[in-house]
Amino acid sequence: MKRIFIVVAILALLFLTACASANQNDSMGTESQSESVPTHDEDFLPDWIRDMFDESDLASDRLLTMNVSADWASHSTLDDMLAGTMMGYYGLRPGLTHIVMAEVLDERVEWVDPTSPHLPNSLFYGEEHIPRYSPYTINRIRVLEVFKGDVTIGDVLDLGQQGGQIGNFLMESRNKLPLATGDVLVFFLNDPNYGNNLSTTLPMFLINPWQGAYYLPDSYGRAIAFGENLTVDMYEELESVSPDNHWFLPTIGDLADLQIQNFGQLSESFAAIVR
Repeated sequence: MKRIFIVVAILALLFLTACASANQNDSMGTESQSESVPTHDEDFLPDWIRDMFDESDLASDRLLTMNVSADWASHSTLDDMLAGTMMGYYGLRPGLTHIVMAEVLDERVEWVDPTSPHLPNSLFYGEEHIPRYSPYTINRIRVLEVFKGDVTIGDVLDLGQQGGQIGNFLMESRNKLPLATGDVLVFFLNDPNYGNNLSTTLPMFLINPWQGAYYLPDSYGRAIAFGENLTVDMYEELESVSPDNHWFLPTIGDLADLQIQNFGQLSESFAAIVR
């Protein structure tokens, strides 16, 4: 009888502990729970965004809209871009880590917190981490050519841009480039994990909105479509996806030089159509 009583007492203690833990979790603020926020949770709204709206707006079902923009470093030459560094949430790190030709596969919108974790060289090292979730439009892109970086042809990468709609909240970003499924573009990218050995699920980002994505020359498409009878001139310039790019335009020759510098030779597919 005593043995049964002890077992019942232990079970009761475990139940009360579980209830206390659940109550403690339920009483936590929105922001403190945000580390485990589902990426597509339509009911979630970070505190820093809530503070921008009146209670009446938050209680309504109408679409909440916020407009954002950011300052980015621009580059006057390709050499400047290649040599540049980026100071961000992860501290000082190489700005341009990858250059790839890739096809846009699809698009989704997720809550992304680009501020964690903090490292000793971070802008916020030593401070308490306060998540700052924003909607990010994530495009999956399939790599077709590599000119710089530690990826290979066929890899599928996540490319993130701040902005997008989740539930009844819309963040409109003046800097976000429209990317269409099926587009084949040359991307100049920054990998926030590069050189920091971070275990995160952060996507890659454009080096900046104006100089981060380019259309290939029409002659490149024709050369791909019609084979070896057509080639692309090394001096042909890429076309910026952004209409606000008032700086230099990379050329096909720039891409060829980068591929040789970083990998020792042109890829077979790229060598077949450039001259």
